[in-house]
Amino acid sequence: MACLEPEGVMEQEERYLRILPTVESYEISDGKLRIFAGTRVLVFKATDNGEVPTQGFSVEISCDSSIESNHISLDFAPEIEVNDSLTVTLCSNPTTGFDWEEAEISDKTVLEEESRQFVSPEAENVVGGAGKVIWTFKALKKGTTRVSIDYSRPWEGGEKGHWTFKIAVVVK
Repeated sequence: MACLEPEGVMEQEERYLRILPTVESYEISDGKLRIFAGTRVLVFKATDNGEVPTQGFSVEISCDSSIESNHISLDFAPEIEVNDSLTVTLCSNPTTGFDWEEAEISDKTVLEEESRQFVSPEAENVVGGAGKVIWTFKALKKGTTRVSIDYSRPWEGGEKGHWTFKIAVVVK
């Protein structure tokens, strides 16, 4: 059946159905359903009233996926609307000397970084455990832009761009 509203919902369904056959596993934790398909992770989160939000887009790359592929570039461009959010969650372990550098946004008039937050490992007494860095970006106006983030050792002579994450975003 065709759904005409909200605009773009059929394209969203088509992208979801293309990814579905490549799903390798899933997990439910912290009120979120995470579906793992290679280097792609679809994250679904219920709102306070139990409904699944339709605005914005979230992507989370697990630590395991980061180990499998040092350079992750999503092969599809999520579409969000003006004032919606893009959330990117990447594995991070500062005890290794590596850190995610500042996000580079190709067109800062289309998308801006609102926040960046490190979340430490949930397990207590885990020395050297990996945590997460969560970026939130806000769509400012219609257009297309790319977000690139490098995981490097920031000191002089340190490894640069050891891991990379890239995503194109379409704001409608």
